[in-house]
Amino acid sequence: REEGSKSYLNLRSILHGYNQDIHNFASFVEVGTINTIHNLVIENVGLSFVYKFVVQKKLDRGVMSQIFINDFKNKTFINYVWMKNSFFTEKNREFLDICKHYLSSLGDLNL
Repeated sequence: REEGSKSYLNLRSILHGYNQDIHNFASFVEVGTINTIHNLVIENVGLSFVYKFVVQKKLDRGVMSQIFINDFKNKTFINYVWMKNSFFTEKNREFLDICKHYLSSLGDLNL
């Protein structure tokens, strides 16, 4: 992903933990579209940090593989906002309840 994205920051953090930097690679390319990133990973041309639920079906089919990194923990905070007194307030709350229920089913996420 592009500089400033969470994926980019995660990669930089891991590399720095090993006294490395992204510029130590002979070459690297920043790609900004998720579909292109997925296709490159599937073709074994790169790696990426993504939310597991985004690629779960590809993992289940064996099209992609997951890499486990020792001692790597990450939390991402997402702000979901809508206009005060919006016509859609009830639907937004229902959506957030569905998200919370789904995420809590994935394990200890401290919701």
